Amino acid sequence: MAWAYATLEVANEPLMHSIAQESAVRITEFKPFNLAILVWSFAKLLVRIEPVMEAISRMSQKRVLEFGSQELSNTVWAYATLSIKDQPLFDAIAHAAIATHQVFVPQHIANIVWAFAEIFLWHSPMMNVLQTSAGTTGLRFGDMHAVFWSLAHGLMWPRLRESFESCVA
Repeated sequence: MAWAYATLEVANEPLMHSIAQESAVRITEFKPFNLAILVWSFAKLLVRIEPVMEAISRMSQKRVLEFGSQELSNTVWAYATLSIKDQPLFDAIAHAAIATHQVFVPQHIANIVWAFAEIFLWHSPMMNVLQTSAGTTGLRFGDMHAVFWSLAHGLMWPRLRESFESCVA
């Protein structure tokens, strides 16, 4: 139901709160696709409900090796869209992405690198693997733009942080 409302871009907050409450209770019953599509739905509607976001994160971390590329992509996209910097979740997804990058389509690569760059998390091993994969998958212009923006944005952040730290040290 959350997916339908999100796809239609109908933000019914009382309904989304009810879905969140019920989902948090039954989260252990969710398959990877259900976890990813639920969090995508909340992000698409820009609805951030902490208890369900935490429950989805915990369950996703436990089951991350069962996720396909779309579930990995949708999950990090959703957390970044909602500005949730969940380091343990992003680390788990980075490791899963490294292990399964061979089956990624261009959009999944673009979404993952965008999400990491958007919330200023840089996972060098994953970025290196996905950057190489991006060069061999036939990226479309939109995906290529997202990858290049992400790499520039993400690479800038560590340099800026290092410069700042050297100034205040």
